This record gives sequence, C-alpha cells and structure tokens, in this order.
Amino acid sequence: IDISDKKWLEKVKVVEQVLKDLSADTKPVIYVFNKADLLVEKEEDIRHLTEPAFLSGRAVVVSAEKGWGIRELLVAIRETVEELQGVGQ
Repeated sequence: IDISDKKWLEKVKVVEQVLKDLSADTKPVIYVFNKADLLVEKEEDIRHLTEPAFLSGRAVVVSAEKGWGIRELLVAIRETVEELQGVGQ
C-alpha cells in the first residue's frame, strides 16, 4: 500500500472488501505500507500503522527506496508461513 497516497485508507478498505468477496478474508494478511521515506521527509507520524488494533492483520512499514523495514517484512512473512504450516497439523 502506497502510504504516501492521501487515499491509502480507502485502498485498504477496497482490498479488504475484495478479499471478503473472494471468501479469503479469513486468511492471514500482512499489510505492507511502502514509501514510508516520503512521509518521514514530511515528518508525518506513521507509527500508529503497526498497532494491531488498527488493522485485521499484521502491518509492516517499509521503504523500498531506503531499504527500511525489509527485515521486519521478512520476519512477518516467515511467522505467517509458520502459522499456516501449523494449521493443518
């Protein structure tokens, strides 16, 4: 999700509705908020995005340009895959 886009929250809601329409809304979700560097330059506070109560899944804030948050994204992916592997056991 391009977090520098003023309509990012609307886009999140659209994606969530599509997942619901596909009956995929019960699957684990990792929200990846990209372009965080653009908000840091504007001194906007984005820490609230990773709060669990904010979204229905995990959230990671990254900047592909600066390389920020990549390690956290990989950890979130690994943990989600591990959880999914344990579901069928």
